[in-house]
Amino acid sequence: MRLLFQSAEAGAAPVLHACAVAGPGTYSGPQRLRESRGPAGRAKLSRHARDEALAGKLWAMSEELTGVALDL
Repeated sequence: MRLLFQSAEAGAAPVLHACAVAGPGTYSGPQRLRESRGPAGRAKLSRHARDEALAGKLWAMSEELTGVALDL
């Protein structure tokens, strides 16, 4: 199963990297095997993650489904 799954420690590494090392507005993740394995570091944002129109739709749907709205 080691080929399919990583350890809990390896899975937590990107979160710890994001909290302790990465700067605001960055994205952390594994650095090898198409960003699915390896040491944590700065990762690339997919085109979907950079799509502001899609982000707006996700935000609106999240507000609708949760019944919570945040006025910014």
